Amino acid sequence: MWFTNIYFLNDNNEIFYTYKLILKLLAESNLDIDEQFKQLIKNRCEYMLGNDYFPSENEVWFRPNYYIASFSTKDDNLALWNYYTKSETTGYNIGFDSFIFEYNAFIKGEVCYDTEEQNKMLKDSIYAANEEYKTNRQAWENLWNNFIIYSLFFKDEIYSAESEYRVIYSITNNDGECEKCSFRNKNGLIIPYIKVTFEELQKNFPSVKPIKSIKISPLNNGEITKYGVSRLITAKGFDYVKVSSSGIDMKY
Repeated sequence: MWFTNIYFLNDNNEIFYTYKLILKLLAESNLDIDEQFKQLIKNRCEYMLGNDYFPSENEVWFRPNYYIASFSTKDDNLALWNYYTKSETTGYNIGFDSFIFEYNAFIKGEVCYDTEEQNKMLKDSIYAANEEYKTNRQAWENLWNNFIIYSLFFKDEIYSAESEYRVIYSITNNDGECEKCSFRNKNGLIIPYIKVTFEELQKNFPSVKPIKSIKISPLNNGEITKYGVSRLITAKGFDYVKVSSSGIDMKY
C-alpha cells in the first residue's frame, strides 16, 4: 500500500484549507480572546500559507511528516466509480478491515466536510486554549497540535461525495524518513511516499485479514468477471475475501 506525503495529494492546496479557515474565523468573528494569543494564531497561520514555509520547515529538526492513504466509507458510489475507474473496461473496490491499522497508523478516521462543525471545533479549541494560556504559555503549542490534526481531516464540503476515510502515518525527519521514503513521478512532479506491506500491517494482529471484500464496478459486473477475480484471490491465498458485483444498474 502507498501512503502519500500530505503535501502531494491530488489537491495540493487541501492541507492549507484549515489554516485559511482559521484566518477567516479570526477576521470575521468577534472572538473574545487575548489579543497576544490571537496574534500568535494569526502569525502562525500566515506563515503556513507563505512562500517561505517549505524551505524554512525543511531545516527544522525532529519535524513530523505525514503520509496518507485515502479510502471511502462508501463501497458502491456512482460518483467514485466514474472518477476512479476512468476506462471503458472495469474497476474494483477493495474493502479493508480498518482494525488492521490500529497499532500501525499515527491516526485514522473519517474526514469532516461540514463547515459549521469545523468552525465550532476550531472555536471550542481556541476558547479552551485561551483560558489555559492565561496561566500556562504551553497552551499555545497544544492548540497548534490540535490545528495540525484538524488540517489532516478537514476538507471543503464540495468533496463530501467522497466520504473519505484517512489512515495517516507520521515519520520525523530524523527518524530515517529518507530511508523509508520512495519517490514516483506524476506529470513531472516528484512525489514522496512510503510503502506498507500486508505483512507489516499484520505483524501485531496476524489473525486479522487486511482485505474483507472486493466489489466489481457497474461497467463490467458479469459473472465471468466475478469468476476471474475469484480465481485470482484463491491462487493468492485470499479465498476468504467476499466478491460481489455493484448494485448500480448502468444505462450506458
